[in-house]
Amino acid sequence: MGEVMKRIFGLMLGAALLAATPAQAHFCSLLKGCKSTTPACEAPAAASETPCVTPAPAPVTTYVDQEVTTYETVTEKKKIKVTVQKPVTKQVPYEYTVNELVSKTEKKPVTVHKQVWSDEAFTYTVNELVSKTEKKPVTVHKQVWSDEAFTYTVNEVVASKEMRPVTTYTTVTEQVPYTYTEYQSVTSMEKRMQTTYVCVPKTITQCVPVVKMVAACPTDDCAPAPAPAATCGHGHSAKLFGHFASKCFGGCGTSTSCSPAPAMTCVTEYQNVSKTVMERVAQTTEVTVPVTKCVPVVKNGTRTVSKSVPVTTQQEVTVHKCVPVQKTGTRKVCKVVAETVMQDVTTTECVAVQKTGTRKVCKVVAETVQQDVTTTECVAVKKTGMKTVTECVTSEEEREVTETKQVPVKKMVKVAVTTGCESASCASPASSSEAKSCGTKKSCFSGLFSHVKHFSICK
Repeated sequence: MGEVMKRIFGLMLGAALLAATPAQAHFCSLLKGCKSTTPACEAPAAASETPCVTPAPAPVTTYVDQEVTTYETVTEKKKIKVTVQKPVTKQVPYEYTVNELVSKTEKKPVTVHKQVWSDEAFTYTVNELVSKTEKKPVTVHKQVWSDEAFTYTVNEVVASKEMRPVTTYTTVTEQVPYTYTEYQSVTSMEKRMQTTYVCVPKTITQCVPVVKMVAACPTDDCAPAPAPAATCGHGHSAKLFGHFASKCFGGCGTSTSCSPAPAMTCVTEYQNVSKTVMERVAQTTEVTVPVTKCVPVVKNGTRTVSKSVPVTTQQEVTVHKCVPVQKTGTRKVCKVVAETVMQDVTTTECVAVQKTGTRKVCKVVAETVQQDVTTTECVAVKKTGMKTVTECVTSEEEREVTETKQVPVKKMVKVAVTTGCESASCASPASSSEAKSCGTKKSCFSGLFSHVKHFSICK
């Protein structure tokens, strides 16, 4: 982007220089001042010529419209063809080898070992015990008791009187002040909410049965009595009173035999009756009641305290001591005395005796027989199967991409143009340094565009 801006700036500068008029071919520099366009100002004046001393008038800056070409960044979307690689999965048949176990049975010579039992004579040695009696000297130990004098020490208790310090404790009482808390009952009047129940009269309506006398039964002697009403307003069943209505005053329809009907019969009807009942209604009122509370009160008092005080005195006490006393006495002593005597002694010896016998012997005999032997071998078997293979397939797709490019745009801008001044005629001589800055015509302009920072270009 920096290189593009440099190119744009160069193009705009060239366009501004080409658009300048011939009268504006020379530019004033802020650092160098204004140079003359005539050959007389380019070379130093001769000594005989009189240099210009009249200063040039101030340059005039005007703004003119000028068409310039700028470049703008334009973003557009377009569709292009792109080559893409897509993975494609498919099932491919393939061959593989599997080792399978194959069993077969064949006749083979097999060596079999059998156990054969037989009787065998053998010789063995037995140690037998042989006893014999003979005279031998035997040492016998006997216990002999005898009296022996000995000295022993006995500890005897001896009592003696001695003065010893004895500590006794005496109880001393004294009055000690103390603080205690006492609870006192304090009664105060407080307001509390009280609920009371008041009986309020209330009128309710009930459905009750009413029995009254009506005319005789119908002309049919055996016709049953008319059925009472099924229910009343509150849904009570009338069957409860049907039996009473049938029996009342010998009503009809109650006898199994036909008999003359009476002149009157009773009929039960239900009527709504109103009555007044008392209903309890709760009422909450605020009352003032006495409330008793226990309040702690701190008081001071005096109490009697008993203390034990130690008192040490010298007293004569009886002291018992153990004193060792040596004494002599006689005791029985048992001593062991060795004595040699001849006795009959029975001795037992082990004598080796050889004997013969018969025993069962098991021998292993090898025998070759023909047997069916099953052998298993690994046989390679080729099989076919299907496996999943993923391949990359190349295909072209149309995708939308965003492209950024520079587009030239022509605009009209304000350009600052500074017109030069024509020097006055030489009226008076001037110094050589002033003559150098003199000229017949000059043109200067500074800046190119109104939106570009002001700068000066001179030639």
